[in-house]
Amino acid sequence: MTEKEKNILNQELWALVSLDFHATKHSFEIMQKMLKCVSREEANEMTPNKRKIIEELQLQWRFVKSMHEDLGKIAAKLSQNEIVPTIPKLSICDELWDTEGTGSSDALYEANDKISDFQSAIQDCAFKLQEACA
Repeated sequence: MTEKEKNILNQELWALVSLDFHATKHSFEIMQKMLKCVSREEANEMTPNKRKIIEELQLQWRFVKSMHEDLGKIAAKLSQNEIVPTIPKLSICDELWDTEGTGSSDALYEANDKISDFQSAIQDCAFKLQEACA
């Protein structure tokens, strides 16, 4: 691989890291909306605000998976496939709001945590791939 190709891959990796920072910021915004819904709305009722949060989480998840796909392509070019994190199994649907009588939407928080953990793993992988480009 030429120096120019390595520089291009390094720039692509920095772009992915930047996108990941924006995705992380958006995750915090989603969490803030979740907390507002939990504190203000009926636990056993699907409201438009709750549905919007599910839709935002679904979009966030698709975006994070697309970053993972891009990262996988870069890793393949660098013969570093083994450091790319595995996509966790995750289903984002209205049932995440189901409190099962506890008043707490643990499944929703767990889904959000899985997305955040996966984003961190993607970022760590991007930094390792940058080292491989050096």
